[in-house]
Order: sequence, then structure tokens, then C-alpha cells
Amino acid sequence: MCKNWLGEGTTAFAEGRDGGRDARFFGTAQTYPSTESLWSGHVVIQAKHTATPNASCSDNDFKRYFQPGDKSELPKVAKLIEEGVLHFYLVFTNRKLPAGADLKILKKVRALPLTDAAIIGLEEINRFLHQTPAVARALPVNEYARPFEFSSEDMVDVIIALKDAIEMDGNAFESAVDFSLVNKKKVKNKVNRMSDEYYQTVIVNQYMPLFDKMRSFLRNERNSEYRDIYHDIADELRQKIVLYRDRFDNFEEIIGYLFDIIKEARPELRGKRRYVTFLLCYMYDDCDIGEREPAV
Repeated sequence: MCKNWLGEGTTAFAEGRDGGRDARFFGTAQTYPSTESLWSGHVVIQAKHTATPNASCSDNDFKRYFQPGDKSELPKVAKLIEEGVLHFYLVFTNRKLPAGADLKILKKVRALPLTDAAIIGLEEINRFLHQTPAVARALPVNEYARPFEFSSEDMVDVIIALKDAIEMDGNAFESAVDFSLVNKKKVKNKVNRMSDEYYQTVIVNQYMPLFDKMRSFLRNERNSEYRDIYHDIADELRQKIVLYRDRFDNFEEIIGYLFDIIKEARPELRGKRRYVTFLLCYMYDDCDIGEREPAV
């Protein structure tokens, strides 16, 4: 990524005792952070890897790198600034980076006399690898790339049609009245590792009241084209989820992952994104994706 963003002059060093890995670049960046405002000077790059699933940059064990203390990087950064070999500080991590978290985490770093500092989290790494598959394929272990790819073009057509056919007004989000299927779903939820909290809060309370409308939409012969597309989408997802199920813990992580793919790839769905989750939850609840029962 650094050779792509900064330049071929990026030099990497051996992995440190803390699992981190440093690199340096001197010159004017090729594209980072933007072509209108390029970094120019000495760039020090650090990679902070964690083996903890679903780790976040907001976790204390990560934030302590940038606060006073035994694990702090602040003295090292200050020394490099004093030596004149650090103008910019760039940290890569395979942790999720909540919006705006980097500003708080790097507050004390930015208080030092450097030009700028930034954190590149898992979302940006995955986005880069998705946009530059040649780089992803070149990795010896492609652990940061997306677990699987999914073409969202067909889903966009269905979602736009659903937006016209099913109105999600305030009444649509009242708690479902008929809970007769919930107990039956517990078997499916256990097999698929769908948490009770997500199923009850999101699927049952939020979207289940609209599932009958979804069934009517698919059964209507006027929507036969969309019905065929729906089944194509479900078939593709079912196969890929089976192949890559071990990349995820709870099933709702798969739903969230697919939502993120579609959100990133299809900006025209702004204002309709809740229909993405609705459609995925319907597929799960209707057993179009996910296992129906324990494997024999």
C-alpha cells in the first residue's frame, strides 16, 4: 500500500518484538493523502498487527501506544522528530477504525512538532485490496483481503424495486405480533451461530413485520423477473457462505460484511440502504441463506 500511495522508495524493516513492523519513506508521495495535498518529507510507517478477532482501534491495548506509559510510541516519535527524520507518522493496523477515532487516539502525537499523522484501519486496508486485486493476490497470506467477493449489481435492481413496492414507514418498525416462528428459528440460529440479541432486535422486531409483503412481492407474477434475480442472488450467497463460513464468527457478521460491500460499491443506494439489511435478513429467515438444520 505504501509503495502504491507513497512510492517505490518505501523501505520496510524487520518485525519488532511487539509484533509491529516499521518502514520509512523520503520524498513526495504519489497519491497520499490526496493528489491535491501530497505528503512531502520523511514518513515513518508502523504496522500494528493483532491476532484478536474483531479488535478495534478504540481498545485500550491499542490506544496505549499513543499515550504516556510503558508501551508508548511517543518517546520514539519525539526522538525521530528531533533527529529530523520524521515529518509524517502513518500507522497501519488490522483493527476496525471507528469514524473519528483516529483524531482522539493521535491527539498527543499531533501535539508533537510533526506535520501530520494518520491511522489506516482494517476498513481502508480491505477497500484498497478490493480496488487493487493484483496487490491482494500477491500477498503470501491474504488474511486482510475480503473473505469473498460478491457482485451487488443484481441486488441493486431488486432493492430499487422493493423501495417502490414496500414502504418502510414508522409503523413498519413496531415489534412483530406473531412470535410463533421464533422458537422454531432457535434451531436455525444455533446452527448458524446467529445471536439471540441480533435476531430478536433486528430481524424479529425491525424487519419481520414486513416479511409478508416481501413474500407477496416475490409471488406476484408481475415481479417474476425480480423473483428470478432474487433466487440467483440467494444461490450465489448460499454457496459462498458455505465456502467461507469459517472466516466469520456469528452469522450477523456475514450480514454486516455484505452490507458494507454493497454500501461501498453502490453509492446510488443512499437513502435505500436499510433495504439491503431487510433483504439479507429476509433471506436468512426464509432459509434462502444459512443452514436449515445441523449437519448429519
